[in-house]
Amino acid sequence: MPVITLYKSRLEALIPGFNFKEICEVLPYIGLDIEELTEEYVKLEYTPNRPDLSTDYGVARALKGILEIETGLPKRETIKGKIEFIVDESVKEIRPFVAGFVVRGLSLDDETIRQIISMQEDLHEGIGRKRRKLAIGLHDISPLTPPIIYTTVKSDFKFVPLNEVKEMSVKEILETLPTGIKYRHIVDGYGRYPILIDSKGVVLSLPPIINGNATRVTERTRDMLIDLTGTDEKVLEDAAAILAEALADAGGKIETITVVYKKERKEFPPLDPIVKELDPDLARELLGMNLTDEEIENALRRCRFNVHRGDGKLKVEIPRYRIDILHEVDLVEEVGYGYGYHRLQPLFDFPYSEGRYLDSSVFYEKVRDVAIGLGFTEVMNFILLSKEVLYTKLGRDSNNGIRVESTKSIEHEYLRDMLLPGLLLTISYNVHEPQPHKFFEIGEIFTRNVKSECGIAEKEHFAAVSSHPTANYTEAKSNLEALLRSFIEDKLVYRRLEEPYIFEGRGALVTVNGRITAILGEIHPRTLSAFNIRNPTSFFELDLQYLMEIWEKRKKRI
Repeated sequence: MPVITLYKSRLEALIPGFNFKEICEVLPYIGLDIEELTEEYVKLEYTPNRPDLSTDYGVARALKGILEIETGLPKRETIKGKIEFIVDESVKEIRPFVAGFVVRGLSLDDETIRQIISMQEDLHEGIGRKRRKLAIGLHDISPLTPPIIYTTVKSDFKFVPLNEVKEMSVKEILETLPTGIKYRHIVDGYGRYPILIDSKGVVLSLPPIINGNATRVTERTRDMLIDLTGTDEKVLEDAAAILAEALADAGGKIETITVVYKKERKEFPPLDPIVKELDPDLARELLGMNLTDEEIENALRRCRFNVHRGDGKLKVEIPRYRIDILHEVDLVEEVGYGYGYHRLQPLFDFPYSEGRYLDSSVFYEKVRDVAIGLGFTEVMNFILLSKEVLYTKLGRDSNNGIRVESTKSIEHEYLRDMLLPGLLLTISYNVHEPQPHKFFEIGEIFTRNVKSECGIAEKEHFAAVSSHPTANYTEAKSNLEALLRSFIEDKLVYRRLEEPYIFEGRGALVTVNGRITAILGEIHPRTLSAFNIRNPTSFFELDLQYLMEIWEKRKKRI
């Protein structure tokens, strides 16, 4: 979780009429956690979905609402600017989007600069996904001659990077400077590199790597230009709104810029509020409080929203910087903050009812009892397994496997589509333990399903393995039948099953009422060798969901 440091003198100046102690007492009321508190500063932890709270300006803005110094939507006026960003077609495949705005009349000190840069980095790390989706440049506008061109250059292009004294080529920047080494992977491989440059050749930045030194921001900066580049235009709009609001609170006047693409023109920053509806009855139901409509409206205004009454619902104007408000339920949460969660009183005379297990939980517990009675020990394996364990060692085809994107470990790369591989892995980890090895597992498996909304079907399975010198098909069959007969009376039909991991002629497919219910058999010596298992091993695996359906119908008949 990101942490910010706010100082007593600044907070007291931003929130007149309240001393530092009083302010710190209210900080938790807007969802901030106090990490450290001294006489001179406070360290706060904020949730990453609230980047507007990453400066003392954003915190003060929220507190003014809760303390009723200022309520409702913050009033913002922008100046129509004449500066244009001209977008060249060459950036389309690399980093296609750009945005920006101008802030005039700033009076910057060291702490203000530090906080703005800190917010910039928090945006990079959070919604910017480590600069992949978003990179922000802060520039002194005085050396620049508009329009600003967003184009690409080759690796031999030279300029003076931020805090350097001599020109360096793009290649040198990427290979030698810390930010170049850290972020070059984002733009490498295209042969050209995105750059922002003015009409006279002054370089603003080489996004997402580093700014140019010519536009470095200092305490003498009065007018600032902010550029935002990236691969997701919505993220750029969100970040621009957050930055513009904070810089306006810092005393700046926001001036728009126009981004000129080949076929369209867009104006930034987007500061118009977003309108969503809230059903007051939903707020009352979810919060468990009998609030009047007026109390709900006042609570929302204290959270810096405007509220208008509609046909049974409230129309809520949400400031553009509140990018965390995505759903009506989020507005209900804001009602709680605005009303004050600290004001809630516990009730001890409420009616209650006794809880009970879900029918599925009762069924699974009965399956466990039978399995334990048959001498098996329950284990719990990971849902994600490696390709080697799930497919290669069993000789199975991985073409229909469900692979996780950007996995952090090849050991946890594929969603399992059966429980058997995990159980064989468990045996391999326990080869030195006393025999026999008899394990079972109840858990989810995942298969592809085009009819499902997400393209994946999830099922509950049961599997058991038995490994010892005399383990065989007959043992697996008798254990399977003992388990099934505890729940169903339907006829079991066995058909020969050939799989690469099953010994030839020693595997079966079990159907009940024409539906595949289970598989069983002896594990092939080739597979046992791949898992370093020394004894014959038999197994069975069944579909618990279908078994439970049959059991439920049988219970109703009884």
